[in-house]
Amino acid sequence: MPQKPNKPSTQSHLDIDRIRDGIIILKGGSYRQIMRTTNVNFSLKSEMEQNAMIFAYRNFLNAITFPVEIIIRTRALNIDHYIETLHKHEEAQENELLKLQTSEYIEYIQRLIEVANILDRQFYVSIPYSSGAGEEVKAMTGLFGKKKKAEDTNFDTARQQLQQRCDALISHLSSVGVKAKPLTTQELIELFYDIYNPGTAQLEKLEVDPSELTTPVTTFKTKQELEQINKLKTEQSTQ
Repeated sequence: MPQKPNKPSTQSHLDIDRIRDGIIILKGGSYRQIMRTTNVNFSLKSEMEQNAMIFAYRNFLNAITFPVEIIIRTRALNIDHYIETLHKHEEAQENELLKLQTSEYIEYIQRLIEVANILDRQFYVSIPYSSGAGEEVKAMTGLFGKKKKAEDTNFDTARQQLQQRCDALISHLSSVGVKAKPLTTQELIELFYDIYNPGTAQLEKLEVDPSELTTPVTTFKTKQELEQINKLKTEQSTQ
């Protein structure tokens, strides 16, 4: 009986090849680093403050010598964890009046979220780096005459360049009143898991196996999958 051909996984359709040391390596050989930024309520600023921010932002745009991508991610605000915490406080409350007020407050918050459709906005800056098409990177000679892989050499160069670009952006954005922070490997995995699995991410929390953060290709595992893996490891160790 002929075997059915294996269907490609979802990950094979993504441009991401791997995530290493907080840097995204794309299948084409280019690199990306993502920074999460804070936001500023421009409307609440005085006219003088607004003009100062516009001037600082203009200087920021004129100062950068590399392309950047500003990403705004908008999604419905998820307060399930907050509601769950309130329910725990309600159950632990001994004062009947406070218990009733907590229950009414929970109902009010839930109705407010349903009616007002409150959105959560997150801001990111994507910083690219590419060594250039056709550019050859010479292998470095290390101790005992061993040659370093060209891939590692490319990555080291990309990491240095991206670090310099991140530092420059953090400095320029601070003048606008915006704080920026590069995402770690685990934070990137959680971000992409949430983006590509919006429904599952709300029901199942992603837990990253620390041992996987050093492997060439990072995979995603839910809490249930990790529990099954740990169970198998325990059974094997007892045999």
